[in-house]
Amino acid sequence: MSQTMQAPGPAPGAPPVPSAEFDAFLSYTHGDRPVASGIQKGLHQIGRRLGQLRALRVFRDDTNLEVNPDLWGEITKALDRSRFLVVVLSPGAAASHWVNQEVGYWLAHRGREQLLLVLAGGALAWDAGQRRFDPQASTAAVPVLTEAGVLPVEPFFIDVSADAPWDARSAGLREKITALAAPIHGKPKDQLASDDLR
Repeated sequence: MSQTMQAPGPAPGAPPVPSAEFDAFLSYTHGDRPVASGIQKGLHQIGRRLGQLRALRVFRDDTNLEVNPDLWGEITKALDRSRFLVVVLSPGAAASHWVNQEVGYWLAHRGREQLLLVLAGGALAWDAGQRRFDPQASTAAVPVLTEAGVLPVEPFFIDVSADAPWDARSAGLREKITALAAPIHGKPKDQLASDDLR
């Protein structure tokens, strides 16, 4: 079920990242690589100004991470140097140790305000009483997001599960990625869409 609420604006009172190298860290399981690639391309393109290489700087392990014996150390460094965490959720992601660990680290060290979710497959069902995704009905939620009290309110997410092959030039997918990109840019979705058209 797709979330219908408005994309969040810039989070007031969120701790600034003093030396943010990346605007967003893209967390996904490798089975969702085509989705992650489409999201990354869209975030690079939407809102890009003339002469600018990319609109947003996005960390993705395929494109930014080198072989290193301390893989988790490199990942946490990248998380610490990112302003937002964008998580691609699916049944594969729900079973992924790494995606769960990245989300858990983010929630423990950075909080909830700059967490953005993308549903690539499966289902998400919000449990308002427990303030979590229902672990029985949410086949796409990583374990940390099904813990009681993990999130104060139902988080914003975009549903791209029907948008294969996830081409960022597709109008439908581009509109959804614009909603995802708006809080990262610190702009309302309609203003970012207007800037992107220009």
